[in-house]
Amino acid sequence: MVSLLNRIFHKFDRHSNHALLNVILLLGITAAVYYQSLGHQFIDKYDDKLYVIANPAIRGFTLDHLRAAFTGYYVGNYAPLHIISYMLDYSLWGLKPAGFICSNIILHALNGLLYYHLLVRLTANARLAFFAAFIFLFHPVQVESVVWISERKNVLAMFFLLVSLLSYIRYRNKNGSDRYSSYVLSIFAFSLALLSKSIAVILPPILVLYDCCFVARENRGRWLLDKLPFVAAAAMTCFLAVKSQQYGGAITSYHGGSAFATFLTMLTVFMRYAGMFFWPTDLSLIYTPPIKTTIDGSVAVAGFLVILSCFGLWCLFRKNRRMFFWAAIVPIAILPVAQIVPLVSLMNDRYLYFPLLGCAAIFSWGALLLFDRLLPRATWAGTCLLCLILLPLPVMSWQRSQVWHDSLALVSDTVQKYPTADAWVVFGDIMYSAGRFAESAAANENALLLVPDDRDALNNLGDVYLILGRYDHTVNNLEKLVSANPGYAKGYRLLGLAYLLMGNAQDGKRALSRSLQLEPDNGAMINKYGHVYERAGNFEVALTCYQQAIAVGGEAPAYYYDLARLDAIIGRRGEGLENLGQALRRGFKDTRQILQDPALDSLRSLPEFRKLLN
Repeated sequence: MVSLLNRIFHKFDRHSNHALLNVILLLGITAAVYYQSLGHQFIDKYDDKLYVIANPAIRGFTLDHLRAAFTGYYVGNYAPLHIISYMLDYSLWGLKPAGFICSNIILHALNGLLYYHLLVRLTANARLAFFAAFIFLFHPVQVESVVWISERKNVLAMFFLLVSLLSYIRYRNKNGSDRYSSYVLSIFAFSLALLSKSIAVILPPILVLYDCCFVARENRGRWLLDKLPFVAAAAMTCFLAVKSQQYGGAITSYHGGSAFATFLTMLTVFMRYAGMFFWPTDLSLIYTPPIKTTIDGSVAVAGFLVILSCFGLWCLFRKNRRMFFWAAIVPIAILPVAQIVPLVSLMNDRYLYFPLLGCAAIFSWGALLLFDRLLPRATWAGTCLLCLILLPLPVMSWQRSQVWHDSLALVSDTVQKYPTADAWVVFGDIMYSAGRFAESAAANENALLLVPDDRDALNNLGDVYLILGRYDHTVNNLEKLVSANPGYAKGYRLLGLAYLLMGNAQDGKRALSRSLQLEPDNGAMINKYGHVYERAGNFEVALTCYQQAIAVGGEAPAYYYDLARLDAIIGRRGEGLENLGQALRRGFKDTRQILQDPALDSLRSLPEFRKLLN
């Protein structure tokens, strides 16, 4: 692999004297577009928390961490090399998001250069290769894969897939025994791609496509037999991918209730993807394409355009197989996300990262062919015209990358464009964490307008109203919640606290007892709620939480200590001394914390305080 990369970067384009300039331009613009992303934060309200922040397996290279990477599923994916790449980042940067994002940008830039080299090799046209690589690197739909740390698997899998494809091409075009070293390298790189993301299963049909389009029939030899190792590895990965997606809950029933409805819906999605390629505006983290259960006007138009595209592929196959190769990559790369196995998400920007290999090449070829025919004596004019057409792409990518600065910026953009219930719930959670409780309540109310029985929205709304002291609203939302979700301990826990605060001790104890049955560590969870409400300044709710944590949680010394702190804050000094004494008698031993905790300032001047410590 090292020798292949050396070959690429030291002798990049033997057909063009401008190869070095092309490479410098591509790398320079990549740096300019994505440099600002190094100041971004983790997207902690989505997958970054599960993959990185709260994942102990990425915290350095150890045997246990490597074992966890190869034996576990993460966020519904089996991608051990993806997790291992985070170990490297953590070893270099710790938990600084800039280091993780920098790795993504470097991998994306390398993918652009590998793609450029591949195009030069297969088309002998450096001009076409430059424009295609330009589109691949700077199209706005690529931003999600580049700046979102969780999408490392996309750029990592692409890197190894391109290395594998280039190695296979060398194997096909070399003679002698040393050609098999390229074959082995291709299989090895393909294995690494599969261990990065299952989307790499598209490589075997691409290899068959290459042989059909670039290798003369008499020179193919046993051209299907040498694909068997690739097919076997891809089949195993498909099995693991389905298992992991089932485990992670990413596989769902067919959208619209049937495979036919999903098929009709995906026809319109394919057309939206085509529109996004030519007019990449209103990009979003979440899309809500309408579910189609019958053939209406939009489905008919989409179906006609798909048929027309298939006819165009057939014509291209007959007239120019080398460009057919690039065009055919598009349907091959879109197939894994075409809902053959129904996934929760119908469409995403990141689903276009691999199809863009074909889209960028075929668009550049078609545009240059058209301009050269219109201006046969001034090819430079066609080049300049295509430059002007493509110039907005890096600007749009730069603007789009700003949206990914942090969870708040991303979700704010999402609820403006595609205000789904899930997006409003996450927005409400961000407002809650920031202490902006009125805005959190409004966001969850918006979610309930879209999905009236949304569990998370009902729970979060009850929680917010508890902080705001609107206990009747809390009870109304949480009664609806536990009625629809009788096994939801968190809902019963909040409901019990609301009843107690309203003076309804009987219903409060009943709800808390039910939450304890469902979740034995209920005391610890109620105590954590106390911390939240204390920070929010709602000392009445926090006091009830600490008292109930002691009642149901086994009278742990830490619970008494938290209660003593709050007593001291709100002026209940006698109760504070009593609860501090209970904490010490039950084994609370952190004397330094007791002496330095500012919450206990009002107790330290009392003689009883010194007696307790003695």
